[in-house]
Order: sequence, then C-alpha cells, then structure tokens
Amino acid sequence: MLVAVADRVFIYDTATGESVKQIRGHRDTVYCIAYQKDGQKFATGGADNSVVIWSANGEGLLKYSHNDKIQCLSFNPVLQNLASCSVIDFGLWQADQPNVNKQKTPAKCCACDWSPDGQLLAIGLMNGLILVKDKTGVELF
Repeated sequence: MLVAVADRVFIYDTATGESVKQIRGHRDTVYCIAYQKDGQKFATGGADNSVVIWSANGEGLLKYSHNDKIQCLSFNPVLQNLASCSVIDFGLWQADQPNVNKQKTPAKCCACDWSPDGQLLAIGLMNGLILVKDKTGVELF
C-alpha cells in the first residue's frame, strides 16, 4: 500500500500494516499515485511538475517533467504505458521510448483512466469536457 504525505511516499506492508519504506523523489507535494496492473511499478506525480516511475520496492527508475503540476496518473492495463496529466497537458510514457509524447489540453485535467482493454484513454477536464484518446494519444471524439 502507498500513501503520499507532503513530498514523501510511504510504502506499507498490506498484511501487517507496518511501514516498510519512506521514499522521496519530488521537491514539492505529491498529488497522485498509480500502480501498474502487474504490481511491478508505480508512479507518482506532484506539484514540482514531475512524474517519477518507481520499482515496486521503491527504487526510482525514471523521472520526467511536464510544464505544470501533475494532476492525475493512470497505467494502461494492457500495454503498461503511463498517462500523466497536468494542469495544461497530458503525456504518454512508454518503456521502449526515450521521450514522453505530450499534448496540450484545452483546460485543467482533473482525472484520467484507461478502458479495461487498454485501447481508450478518457481525460476529464475542469471545464466539464471529457477527452477520449486512443492508446497513442490521438483524439477520437
């Protein structure tokens, strides 16, 4: 189990409830956490405009930045890539690509999630709109 408090993430043993590890990879408040479906990785996003991808035991694997605060994260349940949404854009991270594909959004992102088959990404915006993207980030409707 993961819990974010200020700029730290606490990893707890779900069987005992004991704190296992405390990690710090952000310079400001952590706003969101997402687990990869297979449990091998998790990601954190925060007020420092960065996303950190961690191993299950809390070792930092990758860090990348957006141009504003990270609002939400979601791992694709099939492809295992990560959608990260900020105040002004969203990004799609894939393990086999060195760069993150980022695209502007017309309003602040509030929530994001993938369809169960991993083919569609829905992004809820502050202005009431919902963007629907395919797995590569192309807007469908």
